[in-house]
Amino acid sequence: MAKTRNTAALSLQRRNEIKKWLLEEKTLTVAALSNRFNVTYETIRRDLEILEKEGFLKKVYGGAALNERVQNKVDFSTLVELFSESKQLIAKKAAQFIRENDCIFLDSSTTAYHLAAEITDSNLTVMSNSLKVLSKLSEYPSINVTGVGGTLDRINYSFLGASACAQLANFHLDKAFISCSALDMTYGLSDKYEEVGILHKTVMKNSNEVFLIVDHTKFNKVAFSIFENFEKVKAIITDQKPSVAWCNFLAENDILCY
Repeated sequence: MAKTRNTAALSLQRRNEIKKWLLEEKTLTVAALSNRFNVTYETIRRDLEILEKEGFLKKVYGGAALNERVQNKVDFSTLVELFSESKQLIAKKAAQFIRENDCIFLDSSTTAYHLAAEITDSNLTVMSNSLKVLSKLSEYPSINVTGVGGTLDRINYSFLGASACAQLANFHLDKAFISCSALDMTYGLSDKYEEVGILHKTVMKNSNEVFLIVDHTKFNKVAFSIFENFEKVKAIITDQKPSVAWCNFLAENDILCY
């Protein structure tokens, strides 16, 4: 009985790891999965069948593809772990631009959550619409924490909506650190969710300096809600050097890139 329970636990753990990997890669082959987890092709196929029944993926020839509808419903704790090394790198870079006694805004992105972990020894005023960021920074008395109220998004643990934007409109910030779903040279900044875009637009308007904290996967994409151009952006902080075309575009628009 104990052996059966252990086997079931390992199978569940493996499927959870498959989920995380698929969220990163979007498509995976049976061969790659078999090699990574050191199990047979048949075992992987059974895992994929279970995950397909859960609606997480779609089986394709030789492997599986992420069900894109799932990505919008992934819980915050899972997203924090995705690309964690890249997000930590971006967070460390971003922290270098924060000075003592700054008044800053951190959005509800998982990269901003990593950034919060980098500034715990500072004397700052931090405003955020992220319940996770607020909770984390509340442990440190040197940081004056101001929360943005509104309607709670229970998936991303963020406050959004008209009341959140109305509150933000009454504050002025030294620096804002925000992410977005997509960056495009023509369309500018965009997000999957209209409410997020509207909130970010308000933050950008009321900040002296705006830093985009985005990983390399966000470039050359356009999401549903286009909310702002690059005019207010001081710098883009990312995990990989952008293409030559992007470097030229940023230089032409006096935007720094790190």
